[in-house]
Amino acid sequence: MESGISYIGIEVPPYVVTAEVISKREGVPKEKITKGLLVNEFRFPGEADTIVTLAANNLLSFAENIIKNDLLYEHYKKYRINGIYFATESSTENSRPASMAVLEIVEPIIYERMQNAEEGTREKEVYSMLLKDFRYSDSFEAKFACTAEAKLINLLNQSINGTPRGAIIIGSDTAIYDSSKAKNAEPTQGAASSLVYLTPEPLIAKIEKESVHYNFPAYDFYKPDEHTPRVPSGYGSEVDYIVTIGSAFEQYERLYGLLRDYYMVSHVPVSKEAIYLASFLYTHYLRVSGKIDELEKEIGKEPLGNAGNAIGLIRLVSSKYQQDKESDEIIEYIAKSPEIKALWDYHKKVRETTGFKKFVEEKGIPYAILLPSQIGNSYNNSIVVATASLLLNAPKYKPIMWASYGSGSGTTINKLVPIERSREEIASLINIKSLERRIELSDKEYEKLHERLIEDTEYKRGLEALRRGTTLKENDKRTLGQKYNDDGFKLVSINENGIGSYTYNGKEIKKMPIIK
Repeated sequence: MESGISYIGIEVPPYVVTAEVISKREGVPKEKITKGLLVNEFRFPGEADTIVTLAANNLLSFAENIIKNDLLYEHYKKYRINGIYFATESSTENSRPASMAVLEIVEPIIYERMQNAEEGTREKEVYSMLLKDFRYSDSFEAKFACTAEAKLINLLNQSINGTPRGAIIIGSDTAIYDSSKAKNAEPTQGAASSLVYLTPEPLIAKIEKESVHYNFPAYDFYKPDEHTPRVPSGYGSEVDYIVTIGSAFEQYERLYGLLRDYYMVSHVPVSKEAIYLASFLYTHYLRVSGKIDELEKEIGKEPLGNAGNAIGLIRLVSSKYQQDKESDEIIEYIAKSPEIKALWDYHKKVRETTGFKKFVEEKGIPYAILLPSQIGNSYNNSIVVATASLLLNAPKYKPIMWASYGSGSGTTINKLVPIERSREEIASLINIKSLERRIELSDKEYEKLHERLIEDTEYKRGLEALRRGTTLKENDKRTLGQKYNDDGFKLVSINENGIGSYTYNGKEIKKMPIIK
């Protein structure tokens, strides 16, 4: 039985940081953000907005959409969930999975709504089903830089094959950088949660069972707490990203063949990375089809030396590193080599050609990066955000090559086959309504909020608020003034035992596990 994606939900905080604001803060030209990274703005959390509150808003919206959407309602009754899984690299504790904290604050709201609903109504039925399904579901949290959610989706898609069950995978991350500690990180940041409902007989897109993984265990990203990563070399896009995804594409082609007419969705914490990958695929296809001469007449011969392709050249440089006992760390060694610098410079020329720009259009990349360019770096969520963006905006249906990447580093490649539905049906199954809430921050507001968020961990900031007799929400109100938004779930404070106090739409939540 086919299985795949039946619903996608994207949840973002309402606060918007424009390219103009971040360019001022980082002291770089605005064009470096909008053209160099293809990011126009990004979403940013307040102190009271966390990976748990974003995910809780997303899960509650999913429940509301089951009630409103006839197609989703009938499908959920047939394929109820028995698993809720969480992917993040912004985890605030090392014991309980964040999915448990999400359920802890969502269940009381659903329980109250179920109690108030009239007997015999869909609302009563759906909320009752969900409470029971939450209780009898498997759950755990997974971590792998920006690829944990994609890997969970791949793994769970395999496991639900032929079984009458569904699963929910929630990603939730806040990408917040301290420039003084992450000097090699790109200046754009972001925050989002994505929710994917996997089922047999999918409503949106089938996920093929064939998948390919590639591991390149090189360290280009270190995150000692929920914020403030360290980026040792700053060459992730030029080495890790191209090596891992490029090698996985090679293997996929060897095992299953690679389609020529397809869309591509890849890891897009920074939208320009999708363009980087595409230029290497473009030259690969030209070589395979015997048309590379046309490009070489235009911009010269690709500097591959004795290597047959770009990945082969990187492997040759890597072999030299293995013999060099006193060299830099491998990523930096490869990136600084004259051969790789020449290769990267050549691909800058490739990306300016008319043929390449046509290739980018054919692969659907402009449609896939529309939403990421408005949300910014959302870590694990980036590939799901890009998938939603493509499905909502692409002019026609094509198979999708799905390439997720995570620093550290590794990748997983799948093929998605969209289900042909009306545009209205697709839009009803991909929920991006949270993007309609849009509150622009000034450079001073962003600066103050950013400094508060990076000065300590969520636990210590929440505990500090409690000790001072204030709340994280009150901190946000002082920082943001009338721009503060109290909609949805908010973290108020955290006590010495790490227990958080939350509100929903301004009302305190009486947290209670519902015994079913």
